[in-house]
Amino acid sequence: MKINRLSTIRGLVWMQQGYSLFMHNPLLWLAISGANFAIFAVLEQLGGVGAVASVLLSPVLVAGWLIGCHALAHDQALKIEHLWAGFQQNLARLISLGSIVLLTLILISGIVMWLGGDTLSNIVENWKPTDDPEELLKLLGEDGLALLIKIFFLISIPMILLGLSMQFAPMLIVFNDLTTPAALQVSIRAFLANIPPMTLYSLILMFGYAVLIQLPPLLHTAAMIVVSPIFIGSAYAAYYNIFPQETVLPATNTTPTSDTTQQ
Repeated sequence: MKINRLSTIRGLVWMQQGYSLFMHNPLLWLAISGANFAIFAVLEQLGGVGAVASVLLSPVLVAGWLIGCHALAHDQALKIEHLWAGFQQNLARLISLGSIVLLTLILISGIVMWLGGDTLSNIVENWKPTDDPEELLKLLGEDGLALLIKIFFLISIPMILLGLSMQFAPMLIVFNDLTTPAALQVSIRAFLANIPPMTLYSLILMFGYAVLIQLPPLLHTAAMIVVSPIFIGSAYAAYYNIFPQETVLPATNTTPTSDTTQQ
């Protein structure tokens, strides 16, 4: 599958394009975003079952947003039906992406518990919030600090692979009709072929999240409802620029319908 190699500045352009997609119909985007946050808030109240469901359904719900972006990019209207459009487009493959995320998180938890054990338990039990670096080092101790560094490097490997493979996998499944393994492989190839713009793009996202996380909880949630459509729109813009559009299914094939899920 052909992959375009783009210049570094594209990382900034994608954010601008995401904002442009949002401004096509900001009120409806906010309604879709607010509904998504409400869904996850309800799932959060269901304990462990809700947490698993949130992970499994995340790619499905995100796919609906992406289909909405795809419609706007092809001069079609954004609809409230895009909220659940992911359930009508390669549902099993999208859920399989969520299962991969879930298994990766379980793997990372296993690594942390295997390496950390009693040492991490002692750190947590004796933990006291502090802004003093010396006090923090004292709380951790030499063994604790070495352990955290070791864990960081070990879990970085699966986390990086997960990030690379999931960057474009939902789009490739929905818009290119790829299988889950193929979508994951192509997503990694596309990211590695565009490291400069993807790095700039990732830094912009990280900066945005770092600013938002400083806000009070209620204001943070409101801000996330506003910026999430822009961020997802920017991810769609990256996909749209990196992959030749002659390989993409027509927009009419990805709009919400009452038909059963395509296989």
